[in-house]
Amino acid sequence: MHVISGHIDLLVITFGTSVWFVLSIRNRTAKLVITGIYGGLTLIAIFTKLDIILDILALLSIPLILLLFGSNRLSPKTRVLSKEVDTDLSTNYIIITGLGISLAGLVASLSPFLFTSFLAATTTTTTTTTTTTTTPLRNYAYEIFVLLSSFFSPTFMALLVLCIPIKLLFDPYLDKKNKDKDQMQEAKNATNNSDNKENRASRNKLIFYLSLFMLLSATLAVIPHLSAVNKDNRPIGQDIEFYPTAIKHLSSYSNNPVELIRHAFVGEDPFHGDRPISLLLLFAVVKSVPSVDSTHVMNYMPIILAPALVLAVFFLTREMTSNDTVALLAAFMTAVSFQVLIGIYSTLYANWFALIIGYFSLVFLFKFLKRASKLTFITYSILVILMLLSHVYTWTMIAIVTFLFLLVMLKFNYYRRKNIILLLLVLSSTVIVDVVRTPVTGSFGGISSSIHFAFEAKPHAAYLLVPQLDVKEFASFRDNLVDSTEHWLGGLFGNFIILALGLYWLFRANHGEPYNILLMIFLSIGIVPLLFSDWVLQTRVLYNIPFQIPAAITLSYIIKQFPTKAMMIVFSTCIWLIAVSIVDLSNFYPVTPPSNE
Repeated sequence: MHVISGHIDLLVITFGTSVWFVLSIRNRTAKLVITGIYGGLTLIAIFTKLDIILDILALLSIPLILLLFGSNRLSPKTRVLSKEVDTDLSTNYIIITGLGISLAGLVASLSPFLFTSFLAATTTTTTTTTTTTTTPLRNYAYEIFVLLSSFFSPTFMALLVLCIPIKLLFDPYLDKKNKDKDQMQEAKNATNNSDNKENRASRNKLIFYLSLFMLLSATLAVIPHLSAVNKDNRPIGQDIEFYPTAIKHLSSYSNNPVELIRHAFVGEDPFHGDRPISLLLLFAVVKSVPSVDSTHVMNYMPIILAPALVLAVFFLTREMTSNDTVALLAAFMTAVSFQVLIGIYSTLYANWFALIIGYFSLVFLFKFLKRASKLTFITYSILVILMLLSHVYTWTMIAIVTFLFLLVMLKFNYYRRKNIILLLLVLSSTVIVDVVRTPVTGSFGGISSSIHFAFEAKPHAAYLLVPQLDVKEFASFRDNLVDSTEHWLGGLFGNFIILALGLYWLFRANHGEPYNILLMIFLSIGIVPLLFSDWVLQTRVLYNIPFQIPAAITLSYIIKQFPTKAMMIVFSTCIWLIAVSIVDLSNFYPVTPPSNE
């Protein structure tokens, strides 16, 4: 397919490249030679009607331009491009191209919902009937996204998970002078962040943008249920059948609150008591709309969960970085994050509940580390217990991250020792609660179940595929990683944009900042499953990592580094992510493969 036609498109590309050579090359001899050869071959192809030559010239256009840019940078003595082109226009070209790609992708992704009547139509007429079929707009932006994600995402994911050894290895070889300046400035901002007005936005601005991003997340969650995608209103989500089954089981005890709570906590199918708070909250939501089927209610739960996660990440990022701009960017990135999209795709509602509670618990953890108070301490303690009772596996991972983070803070005396020790005691008490609860209720516990989940191949109804840690999996490291990022869970972990932004953060981040330490520990919990397990355990661990926060920090770096171009860069990135998310969500409609019988 072509924009206009094959011949016209080739003429536009080759003539445009020729004009660029004339305007950009400053060396007269080089201009005559390069433009003469390229433009001459273009004219020959036109007069001889040899489109094969135009094909070759069109394919060579971008490589030739990049070659000239590269020679200018690597060999200043033989510079052929004008200084303005080399320093400023080259950046503008990339930004404008990215903006055009992202906007085109957004239009193409929205076309099935908004512009159906304007799509190209092909009409076939017979003696009795006239059939009209619509051809959707070709989404070049998504095709580019898939191509780049397939090529880069596994490597980017591996580098991010191995962030601590990568950081220690490459830090000595980075530009020391510039890096020290950046780190000193960041340290200064972090030290004085309570008084730094530049990092704080007005209350009205915060409320407006935060509400906008929460609305965006809720809107995206509706897409799989729209009639243009889901014509027969089928349930969305891989494990959607488990929650209505659990709610139906609890409904039989709805007249007896004591029995209702008891059965939410005991080890019964389908979840074996590993998420009682999540089930009770879902039960309350279902009972609040009694005239609607429970499966239908469960189907629309992401409309509530997605904005709640956006809110949690906003407050967590704001508390960690003391920067409202970064917090708002993190809120936006959450709306299109792995956690929202995969949460919808796989119906990870209990994980979602626990993540929301867990991220809010980290908010109060940082508050208590900075400014200790009884209210903050009590709130943190309650949230950690609620996280444990919402989803034991999520609690296990966040508890491990928090424990390691507090040990690092204690080792290097970042905060008062008393505050850190009190928080460690709270975490230890939740471990005791979990260990005692498991034999008393017969439910799956966080510590025992994590060991069981990792090392024993005994699945229960909530986990159709149970992974194992195995040294032999190291030989299949690359294949397992490709499975995690490209083949399973809709390939949603293979978003190269989020991963690339995270990788840029890794090389720019000051590893002395407490919030960067927390993020690196979060990423590092994926090392063991990355090396010694298959895609199942890998994806379950990766789901709990807030990749969107490093990506948001990178966007803030871009805003500081390119103040005059920051708006276009950030806008292009955000629009492209929204367009990609719309296409992904539009493909969540379940299609049953044909039977072999």
